[in-house]
Amino acid sequence: MENASKALIIAGAILLSILIIAIGIYVYNQANSTITSSMSSMNTQEREAFNNQFTSYQGIQTGSQVKALLTRVASNLNTYKDQAEKVPTVILYTKDDTATAISSVTKNTLSGNHYKATGEATNYTKDVSSIRNKILDKHSYSVNFRFGQSGLVMGIAIGDVTNMNQTQITAADGIMENGLNNLGDFGDETPTTGGGNTQG
Repeated sequence: MENASKALIIAGAILLSILIIAIGIYVYNQANSTITSSMSSMNTQEREAFNNQFTSYQGIQTGSQVKALLTRVASNLNTYKDQAEKVPTVILYTKDDTATAISSVTKNTLSGNHYKATGEATNYTKDVSSIRNKILDKHSYSVNFRFGQSGLVMGIAIGDVTNMNQTQITAADGIMENGLNNLGDFGDETPTTGGGNTQG
């Protein structure tokens, strides 16, 4: 009888130890989950802050506003030059006023020519400056963005939509969207070297 009561005490002590360990693991997991979710929300806030410096220019903008955006893009390189995912590719689409009018949509549309600055290019600041110099203050531009897998802005497309109606602007946005979709995950499309090179 004495052995049976010792066995019950030992079994009870083992069960109590298991229960204490289980409670400890539960408390640890809860604390770890809270810390992880807190860090994740900080990362989300950082992403939003990074993106907002660019995305506040989304939509139809004046040439002066686009120049201000490009100034931010160039200064962004100074902060993040060692982090390629934070240096967005910039594409400027020029308007082809001489395009043959096939329909009201194509009469006043963007040309296939564009000017591009990529984060991988050694002349990125010079390329962005060349694009900035092609912007006319009194013109209207449509500004579009593409986000990478990290959630950061990886591509900025700017198109001259001066004197275009809404249908034409929608068509122009489609051209820019296609250009942005051709970028790799961090804008790693084969870089164009030199400032303001045209591509057809």
